[in-house]
Amino acid sequence: MKSFFTFILFLTVLSATAQKDVIVKYYDSLWHISSEEDAKYVGHFKKVDTLYEFVFYYLPSFKIYSRGSSRLTGFKNPIGSRVRYFLDGKIKDTAFFYKPNIASFMKSYYANGRIIDSLVNGDKILDYRKFFFSPTGGCDSLEYFDNEPKKWILEEFDALGKSISKRLKYKETIQIIAEFPGGKAAWVEYLKNNLDVGTPQRNGAPPGKYVVMIGFKIKPDGAVDEVFAENDPGYGCKEEAIRVVQHCPKWNPASVDGKFVTFRVKQAITFMVSSN
Repeated sequence: MKSFFTFILFLTVLSATAQKDVIVKYYDSLWHISSEEDAKYVGHFKKVDTLYEFVFYYLPSFKIYSRGSSRLTGFKNPIGSRVRYFLDGKIKDTAFFYKPNIASFMKSYYANGRIIDSLVNGDKILDYRKFFFSPTGGCDSLEYFDNEPKKWILEEFDALGKSISKRLKYKETIQIIAEFPGGKAAWVEYLKNNLDVGTPQRNGAPPGKYVVMIGFKIKPDGAVDEVFAENDPGYGCKEEAIRVVQHCPKWNPASVDGKFVTFRVKQAITFMVSSN
């Protein structure tokens, strides 16, 4: 029995010693430094040679949000490999940064595990390739630099992978972005009137701010398509945010030189749960 207690004491001392080398920082839902009580994430940093190895955790579950390395103790300026995860443990994105915050490779995933986009980069602009994929798995478009006209090109594909259009991504032309009928103020009013803001509270969420980043497409006919959530703070927030966007009216579509085109939109939707 004496040797048993000695062994436990030895492990405890080792654990305490290891923790002294770890820097701990707490962050709110917008990644601002916060107190431990208000934090939605916590980062652990440990110096290894000239870099800090880090692991970020979701709070209060302590499930891993991301891991990698950086020259500083923060979530910015990663260097080397980095992996980020959804709350359910599935991979959100993977990347390798050959310079601080400059990726030579990056791949992002939908919550269903399919790829959102894939980036290959290098020191030369001709090395750049970025592929965009639909939630069903097909490649929607490819962004790259064409050396002959020395212009950025956006090439679009159909469901079978056949190229259906190729156009300059940046040029002097008449471009009109997609817009909700009535403009931004009307879009905000639609969200306010149709979002069930009580969803997280009914599902037992503690007081705090819950932000869902929604991505979707506006098709050439103005219809909303391929709505997905980039993150899931839990308590039914993701599902409610997707629902309210999926059921919105048609938008005024985007156009380039008078031709209607597909337009990508991102929208942050915030739920607040008060302590009262």
